[in-house]
Amino acid sequence: MEYFDGIQFSDYRALPKCTAQIDGHFNFYAINFIRSGTFKFQYKSNTFTPQPPFFLITTPNKNYRYGPGDSGNWDHLYITFTGPRIDKWKAHGLFPSLEKEAFSIIPISEGHPALLAFDQLYKSLTQTSKPAESIHLLERVFLQFHLYPDKSLPSSILTRQITAIQAQPEAPWSVESLAKSANISIATYRRHFNTYTGISPMNFVVKQRIKKAEFFLRYTHTPIKEIALICGYKDVFHFSKTFAKYKKVSPARYRINIDK
Repeated sequence: MEYFDGIQFSDYRALPKCTAQIDGHFNFYAINFIRSGTFKFQYKSNTFTPQPPFFLITTPNKNYRYGPGDSGNWDHLYITFTGPRIDKWKAHGLFPSLEKEAFSIIPISEGHPALLAFDQLYKSLTQTSKPAESIHLLERVFLQFHLYPDKSLPSSILTRQITAIQAQPEAPWSVESLAKSANISIATYRRHFNTYTGISPMNFVVKQRIKKAEFFLRYTHTPIKEIALICGYKDVFHFSKTFAKYKKVSPARYRINIDK
């Protein structure tokens, strides 16, 4: 049974309606399945609000913060593991690709072969004491991600695009250009961006522009017309209307309220 050596399972639990806030780092890999509820995940300066169902894979010795979103709970099932066999999976491309060697968010559909294999793995861990069977099933979960990608967009692509939008929200972003860059259809791109962030691509762009405008209104005396241009709006009226939609006050009133 040497082929199935090199993996140790450390914990596995099902936590329906979980309300825990996880903050810290661990010394193991984890494959988490979030079936329903709302979820917020933070790594370094990035925050993600993926929509269930999805898998979240995390790695050892990285700082994460995650827990329930607005609804206050999430249905959580996880399995943790360690071992040198993981390096072999990575070397051969079986282990899912990780953003900055830290995590992977994988949207999934009910009935997907990877989810069926994951359910079998959990049952194997809780109902039998056959390590070789469990290791085989974990390997099978990762294999199903590759055989049946479910048209998932790799989290690394979305993270790079999100970082670029945050850095330059004023740029002429469009769903068409973002989808083309990701090499998928516009409809598929919209679906995965929404799954990953909880909002549409252009809504995300607008929110980042408004965030930049808030900075200039709060900390500078730059005229509002110039702020509009800095934030990607050629028409100051359009900028003011958009700002008021998101902040419930006009840019001028926002600045007055700050100065009080």
